[in-house]
Amino acid sequence: NPAIRAFFNGLLMRETLLAYHGEIHVTALAGMFCLLAPWEDKAPLRVPGRSLKTRWLNNFGLWMISLIVAYAVLPAYGVGLALLSQDNGWGVFNVVNLPGWLEVGVAVVLLDFALWLQHVILHKVSWLWRLHSVHHNDHDFDVTTGLRFHPVEVIYTTAILSGAIVATGASPFAAFLYLLGLTLNEFFGHANIRLPHGFERRWRLVFVSPDYHRIHHSQEITEQQSNFAAGVFSFWDRLFRTYHSQPKAGHLAMGVGLPEFAEPRFERLYGMLVQPFVAARVPAAVEQARDTDR
Repeated sequence: NPAIRAFFNGLLMRETLLAYHGEIHVTALAGMFCLLAPWEDKAPLRVPGRSLKTRWLNNFGLWMISLIVAYAVLPAYGVGLALLSQDNGWGVFNVVNLPGWLEVGVAVVLLDFALWLQHVILHKVSWLWRLHSVHHNDHDFDVTTGLRFHPVEVIYTTAILSGAIVATGASPFAAFLYLLGLTLNEFFGHANIRLPHGFERRWRLVFVSPDYHRIHHSQEITEQQSNFAAGVFSFWDRLFRTYHSQPKAGHLAMGVGLPEFAEPRFERLYGMLVQPFVAARVPAAVEQARDTDR
């Protein structure tokens, strides 16, 4: 239908994306939360062990601070940065001409690889791990865990993705599409929900599922050092042999969070902000296992 094609072509125009990409992301994020939060409430996979109200208020508070700080430090990001790269001819895809559909597909895959790689680095470099440990220290695993990132880590991740957008020369639509998928999966990939086994098994062959990513939040070090895919695609872990299929204790019994930061104060906003700078008493066996994995 020409009218339908014209409508969708209009949606993909750079002016439309630049004008409304923020509103689209916020709407999608709110919609995903409104879908998953009631699902978790009515049929959670794991019974919450800590105060839901305390966790949610503080996780959302940390998310708001991280957004403000990241925007203040790196105001040009995502679609806006892709437009800037396009206007200045920066990046591979602004030099090498590919069919539009192929460029979008390759760019999305490359951006997801950059996210996977930076996540591995977060676990392998000690001072970056201290920042990332705030995310791992959620002693429950639910939709708001996807918001629990230290502001300095958010700056790091945003800078890596920004560099990937510029280096690849990803088009504004490719950047928009990837960041939209990433935004949605921050909630979905951390959801405390049970998916039909057959569907989950097939979904995780390509995409990150809650069961897939929950293993990465295990207190077992070998499981914590696996399943680094947390963006859109899951196949990176199979490709680089960091894939773990199931937690040893099972999804219902596995421990999540970091034992060295189990005190209630680290569930509160101030505690999360200072956690990377607080010396933790890490059990010797845990520290040895982490050092070995690094």
